[in-house]
Amino acid sequence: MWASYPQTGPAIGFLLANGCVLALSAALTEDQLLAWGWRVPFWCAGLLTLIGFLLRSRIAETPVFQGLARDDALARSPLRTVLRRHPSRVLLVAGAVTCTYAVHYTATAWAMSHLAGRPGFTATGTLLCLMAAMTVMAAATPVAAALGDRYGRRTLSIAGCVAMGVTAVPYLALLGTGGLATLWACTTVTLLALITMLGVQGAYIPELFAPGLRTSGTAVSYNLGAVLGGALTPLINSRLRSRRATACPGRWRPTSWGCAW
Repeated sequence: MWASYPQTGPAIGFLLANGCVLALSAALTEDQLLAWGWRVPFWCAGLLTLIGFLLRSRIAETPVFQGLARDDALARSPLRTVLRRHPSRVLLVAGAVTCTYAVHYTATAWAMSHLAGRPGFTATGTLLCLMAAMTVMAAATPVAAALGDRYGRRTLSIAGCVAMGVTAVPYLALLGTGGLATLWACTTVTLLALITMLGVQGAYIPELFAPGLRTSGTAVSYNLGAVLGGALTPLINSRLRSRRATACPGRWRPTSWGCAW
């Protein structure tokens, strides 16, 4: 349960970032926004980064890690050791994280780009729908963690991965076909499937590695998955969308999942 609260970071960060942009857009003129207003979110992010660094530098190590340090039992080259001893576990965790980030950035960053300019989907309305879905996701995070404490983190991870696979095709099929209410509903269901897996990762991933390798194993595998899922997914989605748009013949038109008459 306690390890799930950092997992609310993606949802809270999304709400803070886009809430800041909406507030600036409403308070400033377009010239002011282009001249200096666009810098304000970056200043806020820098302040949050400083606060995070100060908090992290004051967190004490766990008693198990402190015992290993006293016994001089820590790995001399933890990165090399974890890659040599646990390559399959690093790839397993990276794959799990890739799934969550791929779904997260598809349902947020790419969805905004995909719906831009479509009839009935204004930029502000689409963003507010996504923010409402992210609010539900943030509230559901501790619920997923509590279920993980009761039924097991591995069980929740498998259930979340299966749920993301099951909801992916309906989500893409419905994306942009209805109104804002449909967008909110399908995005909320997709993010609930995502949080079923993401909500337990804060506790599940570190416990997969021995105490002496826990930080290195978690950092390498998690960030590898974050790069693969977060950086590549919007690019691949956009590439597939552009290829599909040129592949629909005659009077057929491209949709979120293929071509339609």
